[in-house]
Amino acid sequence: MKKLFIPLFVSIIFISCQSKKEETQTASEIKVENIQFKKSSKPIIRPEGDTLISYVEISYPKLSGGNETINAKINQFFKNYALESLNSQLNMEDDSTQQVYVELDKAAEQFIYLPEAERKEFPDSPIMAFSYESTADTVLISPKIISFFVSDYIFQGGAHGNYATELFNFDAQTGELLELADFVSDTLALTKLAEVKFIAGEKIAAKEQGYEFNMEDYFFEDKKFTLPSNIGFTKTGLNFIFNPYEAASYARGQISFELSYKELTGILKEKYKP
Repeated sequence: MKKLFIPLFVSIIFISCQSKKEETQTASEIKVENIQFKKSSKPIIRPEGDTLISYVEISYPKLSGGNETINAKINQFFKNYALESLNSQLNMEDDSTQQVYVELDKAAEQFIYLPEAERKEFPDSPIMAFSYESTADTVLISPKIISFFVSDYIFQGGAHGNYATELFNFDAQTGELLELADFVSDTLALTKLAEVKFIAGEKIAAKEQGYEFNMEDYFFEDKKFTLPSNIGFTKTGLNFIFNPYEAASYARGQISFELSYKELTGILKEKYKP
């Protein structure tokens, strides 16, 4: 089975910071290690001769150095992320048979067993293999913000798998996960500014691909632009990502753009300005 490679252009910046308080988290002190987890099924050879393997591959960050209490909060978040994601895939049916796994190894084991379980229930169904990939890494580490991306890909049959990128922003001095309202003072102004950037980019894409841009073709409710679920800090500004089906079809792919910190003057809260 071919894996889907999802490109995401990210930057990692380490900004030195001096503080007179011992408890202050400084970017230069933080080290990031990628923890790897892999689990796969036994190979299955189809009548056609090709080999299928179900698998789970996960990479998530672990911070050290600096303030260990802050690091512990962030590390626990990402340790839980893949487990919760796998559990959600295993419990998509709304019934009484749902089971929530508390160990990643057990959840992965159940996930790679799913194709075999389906074949037992439906013997005439095609022989398939399922896969789940999750990659997390830093986008920005600064004295104010620690930002990460997580790219997930899952295949459970059908014409294609599904993928998404999520962005997470943490307060570097508390370890708390930030919501949009925590770092943006005027969401209406941000929405208007993002809409202009979105339309400009989509018009260019439409021209390059030979179709006519029409705002009504997008999936926005009441045809009114809304901000994406994922907005994250980078070295140069805020990154906006619409995942497939969020604003457009799967074929359109991810739609992303960035607003520079200069463009965000008066919109980004002073506390989180670079």
